[in-house]
Amino acid sequence: MMKEILYVTGGIVAIVLLIIGIATFSLTPLGLFLLFIVSVASVIPFIALATVLRNQEKILEKLKLLERQTKPAKEKTICTKCEKTYDSDCSTCPHCAYRSRQ
Repeated sequence: MMKEILYVTGGIVAIVLLIIGIATFSLTPLGLFLLFIVSVASVIPFIALATVLRNQEKILEKLKLLERQTKPAKEKTICTKCEKTYDSDCSTCPHCAYRSRQ
């Protein structure tokens, strides 16, 4: 969401600068060139910030994926009543509600 806001803000800044530039500069080649340079220079920070945010989001997605892949498997316990497996951090079998003596 923030990336889109930065792109839109950069576009608005460029349009406003073009309007101000056309209103204040004469339409000579030098005036148009200066207008172009100022517009591009003012939009670059917005595009750079949006690119940094996009890269950070990609890195966070990769880190979350790696975290899910490297989580240790939970130990399993076999219920003495129904003989089904469940996580050992549970004190009651989720299948038959038998309470183990741990």
